[in-house]
Amino acid sequence: MASSKLKTFSFILYGVVTFLLLCAVLILIFKDDKSNCPKQKISSAEISNLLNDTLSTASSEPAVNNKNPEPIKEYNFVGEYELVSSDNFDEFLSELGIGYFTRLAATAASSRYFITKDGDSYTLKTVSTFGNSAITFKDGVPFDEDRLDGQTVKSTMQIKGNKWIQKQEGEGPDVHIIREFSPEQVKVTSIVNDVASVRIYKKIA
Repeated sequence: MASSKLKTFSFILYGVVTFLLLCAVLILIFKDDKSNCPKQKISSAEISNLLNDTLSTASSEPAVNNKNPEPIKEYNFVGEYELVSSDNFDEFLSELGIGYFTRLAATAASSRYFITKDGDSYTLKTVSTFGNSAITFKDGVPFDEDRLDGQTVKSTMQIKGNKWIQKQEGEGPDVHIIREFSPEQVKVTSIVNDVASVRIYKKIA
C-alpha cells in the first residue's frame, strides 16, 4: 500500500515539475524574445529621406522629344511574384505589436503576390501558407484594409513610375510600405516607427 502511494505521489510530483518547467520556458520566450533579436532601427530623418527620395525619383520623367512626342508608357505591374528573401521581418512585426507565435508562423511562411489590373484599379492578392489577403485600389484613393495587428486601417497607395508608395493609418502606429518594381522582381520595404524590413519577390510569370 505504501509503495502504491509513493508511486502515485512520484507521478503527481513529476507532472507538477514538468508543468512548471514548461511555464518557465514560455515565460522566457515571451520575456527575452525581443532582447535576443536586436532591431535594425533607422532614424526618423532616414525614413523621411527614403520617402522623399522615392517620391522625387519616381516622379521624375524623361525628356520629351518635341518633334515626335510620345506618351509616357505606364509601367506594367501585372504578374506573379514569389518571395525569395526576407530581412528584419520578425522585428518589423514585433514593432507592430504582433505576438511571438503569430510572428513565428508569418516569418516561416512562403508567399506569393498576384497582381491584376481592371481599368484604373489594381488588385494585389497575397497567397501564403500563413494566410491569404487581397486589396483593390486606385491611385491616390483611400481604402480600408485589415492589417496583421488586427486593426482596420485607412490605406492610400500612390503610384509613382515603377513604385507603389503605401501609407496605412489607424489607431496604432502608421506604416509605410514601398514596393519598387523591376522586370525581374519587386522590392518591398516596410517601415513602422524606426524599424524597417526588406523583402524581395522574384517575378515568375
